[in-house]
Amino acid sequence: MNEKKSFFKIILVKPRNPVNIGAAARAMVNFGLSDLRIVAPYGPILKETIETADIIGGGETSLLNERDKTAVGAGDIIRNAKIFKTLKEAASDCVLALATSSLKKRKPDRNVILLKDALNYISKKEADEKNTALAVSMDTVRETASGIALVFGCEKTGLTVKDLSYCNAIINIPTKERQPSINLGQAVGIVCYEFAGRNGDLRLSCRKTEKPSLGEINSVVSLIRKKMEKDGISHCEWVETKIRKGFLDAKLTKAVLNTFKKILDGDK
Repeated sequence: MNEKKSFFKIILVKPRNPVNIGAAARAMVNFGLSDLRIVAPYGPILKETIETADIIGGGETSLLNERDKTAVGAGDIIRNAKIFKTLKEAASDCVLALATSSLKKRKPDRNVILLKDALNYISKKEADEKNTALAVSMDTVRETASGIALVFGCEKTGLTVKDLSYCNAIINIPTKERQPSINLGQAVGIVCYEFAGRNGDLRLSCRKTEKPSLGEINSVVSLIRKKMEKDGISHCEWVETKIRKGFLDAKLTKAVLNTFKKILDGDK
């Protein structure tokens, strides 16, 4: 497993089909990714997926049925997957979260970027936050910050508006109108290829910076929500969502976020 690419975290939110989880894990192995996170999986489905992983093992060929074949060579990815109750928790140690959506019947108020432009979006965001020139080098394999979450929604409903509020931007894979949505396992494969396969060792050459993780941002947003409730402000959940989106879009440093936290802590 190529540890140089481990900072990409694949997050599946409420997956419903063991075949898709297996296919997603196999795609990760294809392109050297190892960190699989699953949010609120349906219990029986997760149990079935893990049992399948135990049967096929980490790389052993299985001829049991089509379900098992989807995860050949990826048993260890499934067995080591981290389980979370919420997307907020799953992405808390990342500095950037990119959602995926077909945008079918959706008009989200987040930045929408085509998959082919996603790496440029990340590098530009990094450069803007450091006030430096755009710096992407094919020869550079330097790790960047704590990690980038690539978020995929449930096969049936996709990501909710609330899920999207925890993400910095939305990645869209252009498809034909006849069938705009892509199977979950296929979507993970396409995204993994774009980020870790087609671009080889493409990395961001910007230096690490002290910027807050998503968990630290959400912690401050929660403090603001508590203050709003204490002060009797109405529509707290709607306002909280707007504030979270604003924080994600802002060029916050850890120092600035800690200042917010100290102000809020001192107002208890």
